[in-house]
Order: sequence, then structure tokens, then C-alpha cells
Amino acid sequence: VYTVINHPFAVTAPSMTINHSGNNVIISWDSNAGLFTLQSSPGLLPTAWSDVSPQPAASGPVAGMYSTTVPIGSGKAFFRLAR
Repeated sequence: VYTVINHPFAVTAPSMTINHSGNNVIISWDSNAGLFTLQSSPGLLPTAWSDVSPQPAASGPVAGMYSTTVPIGSGKAFFRLAR
């Protein structure tokens, strides 16, 4: 027997802030939204998203924000938060 529990509210990803710092980017989001998995893609096609590996450790919350540092690679990258 399996029980399916559906969250009563739609979960939407929070807005992110991305700042350049040396050879890294620092990605931050509101701690009230909770923890998410950081995903990246070289383009914006829905099927191209994959989890950032290894998953960077989120620190915080500090001043109401979670933040994580990601090294800058070659080429372009798009980021999103997913659950």
C-alpha cells in the first residue's frame, strides 16, 4: 500500500541573486523559501537542466539569505533552483 501526499501549496523557486567574485559566482536566495537543488544548463532548453555536481554547500541563512559559491567554468551557464 502506498500513500501519496501532495503539498497543499504550489512550490515555486525563489528569485536568485548572482554576483561575480574572483573566479566564482555567488548565488543567493531568500531563506524563507527553504533549501533547493542548484541546477545548471548551457542553454535554456527544458530538457538540458542537470544538478550541479558536486552540489555546492549552501551556507546560511545569513541576513535572511542562503548562498552558495560556484566556480566559473568555460562557456556560458544558466542556473535555476529546483526541488
